[in-house]
Amino acid sequence: MNTIMDIKRNNKQNSRYFFDKQTMKFFNSKIESKLYADNTFITSERENLQIPRTYTIRIALDNGREIGTIGKFQQFESLISAREYRKTEQYKNSVNNYLSHLE
Repeated sequence: MNTIMDIKRNNKQNSRYFFDKQTMKFFNSKIESKLYADNTFITSERENLQIPRTYTIRIALDNGREIGTIGKFQQFESLISAREYRKTEQYKNSVNNYLSHLE
């Protein structure tokens, strides 16, 4: 099973910039979770220091070569709500729907 570090390395080796230090800084982005068994992870972003962070569920495709978004960008107001959403049937449907559109 891959880890976040594996995904970061594969993303960089394929000339992608999702985890690039400057990209992360521009979006004020942080990795907020481990890489889950379904190849998803949670990030947080915030436009500026005056507003709270918001959270996004991401999916690593092709061992990290591509990174997608499950649901909406900055969909969650808290890390807890993003984690709780991952336990729902709606989340499973969102992942399946996302993956089916790639085929």
